[in-house]
Amino acid sequence: MHPRHSRVASPGSCRVKFASADHNGYIETCERAIRLSKFSPRFARRRKQWRQLGPMMSVRVTIADPHEVVRAGLCDIFADTDIDVVGQASTVAGAVKLIERRRPDIALMDLRFQGESSLDVLAQIREKAPQTRVVVLTAYADPFYVARAVALGVEDYLLKTLTSRALVDAVLAVAADQGPTQHGIMQPIVQTMAAAGELPRGVSLTRRELQVLRHVGLGLSNKEIASSLDISVETAKEHVQKILRKIKVSDRTQAAVWAIRKQLV
Repeated sequence: MHPRHSRVASPGSCRVKFASADHNGYIETCERAIRLSKFSPRFARRRKQWRQLGPMMSVRVTIADPHEVVRAGLCDIFADTDIDVVGQASTVAGAVKLIERRRPDIALMDLRFQGESSLDVLAQIREKAPQTRVVVLTAYADPFYVARAVALGVEDYLLKTLTSRALVDAVLAVAADQGPTQHGIMQPIVQTMAAAGELPRGVSLTRRELQVLRHVGLGLSNKEIASSLDISVETAKEHVQKILRKIKVSDRTQAAVWAIRKQLV
């Protein structure tokens, strides 16, 4: 914008007026939703609500998404909020390097990157930046992906169908140690994985074995089950083998199908 230009907007409008000493002014269509800009009364009220929660420093966030338009849109959404975008990456490897260098409070990451998954590098992220909390923002709502995210320590799992305000609320909530939030889809999966539940009639599984079976039904590996339940990988393997014998199936796939048919997941 020219330094002599000033910008004004009418409340609730999606148009912005630019005035200058050289022109009487003109109307330009606003490419972003004005409701989330600093001119919006609705956003001002929302910001006031956040401030009422108490004094708060900016939440430092990195964004990792393979699509430039998504990264730009997220930066636009977070403008004029308490969220400070401190870096962007378009690849999984780039995201890991960025997080290690910037040490953000929140790492906002897509799930899929041209054949790679951000879930595969969570162990690296925890090692290099243990204080950083990872939030997945994706278009994939498959329970298998959500369960893997839970097991690997993701703080929240958000869908790209979220409204802008819900996304901002979710990021701030996770930063305040209040995740997973109602805006994401992790809570039901977390509850399923944590619950021992009632044993089906005629089945002699222990409560721990039933927990493990629920994880198998969600498609998790032994390593992921171990991480989720805070047990060793060897212990997870032993539980799986016992489960296969007790429910009389030959492999994990059949065990997963059995668990689904018994409505355990």
